[in-house]
Amino acid sequence: MLGSLLLALALFASPLLADSTGEWRSYGATAASTKYAPFDQIDATNFAQLEIAWTWTSADQPILDAHPEIWTMVFEGTPLQIGDRLYVSTSLNLVVALDAASGKTIWTYDPDTWRSGTPANVGLVHRGVSYWEDGDDRRILFGTGEHRWQVPVGEGPRDHPSLAHLDLPPLGWAQRNFPIITESLLFAATQAQWDVVNNSPRGNAVEVKINPNAPYLWAFDPDDGALIGKVELPRNASGQPITYMAGGKQYIAIPTGGADQPAELVALSLP
Repeated sequence: MLGSLLLALALFASPLLADSTGEWRSYGATAASTKYAPFDQIDATNFAQLEIAWTWTSADQPILDAHPEIWTMVFEGTPLQIGDRLYVSTSLNLVVALDAASGKTIWTYDPDTWRSGTPANVGLVHRGVSYWEDGDDRRILFGTGEHRWQVPVGEGPRDHPSLAHLDLPPLGWAQRNFPIITESLLFAATQAQWDVVNNSPRGNAVEVKINPNAPYLWAFDPDDGALIGKVELPRNASGQPITYMAGGKQYIAIPTGGADQPAELVALSLP
């Protein structure tokens, strides 16, 4: 057991886990999210001597001061380091390049997506950018929050007596969806509509269906969101699906269950 532990520690500390450049180019340092860097300037002998070298105030602040109707959550932008620069995104979706040694702003890009307003939650937030390169072609990639398309998942309460006469289109249900995308389709595994009315003997919530809509695996056209179809699931999807090839067939495996439903992994494939 001790030998296995020592081997694991040795593997974790291996320089092979670091980016070949020694730079922090991904959220977790490398594409494998090792969170490892091959540095030892700061060590056990001098750690207690650390002091603040510089502080950078988010570029969001002037915007927030001028627009009190906009608010943010916490600052979650993990910076990337490429060369002598840091690249960081702000809660308002701005991207900023900083001098890595001084923290001085080099440039700021504002896609203006914050002008769409604060979503109906705890506030705007953005968690970072991505870096890509191919030879001399180097790019910083980030999500702006702009929607190519948006569709409801599920019929929703449009058949309710108070709404039926309006002949509304699908409204969607307030339920969790777990999406994955392939070359041909976007899939979304869903829960049935439910409400929590009491606790089970095990202490976790009992899910009680309050609408007859069953949980489904939905399929959409990834280009325009057009509904392709739906397949009923035996119970609530409860986690992220995956899709894979085995024996020449494509499968979609979905975690299902929860509360007083049995926990099962359900795999779907073509006949």
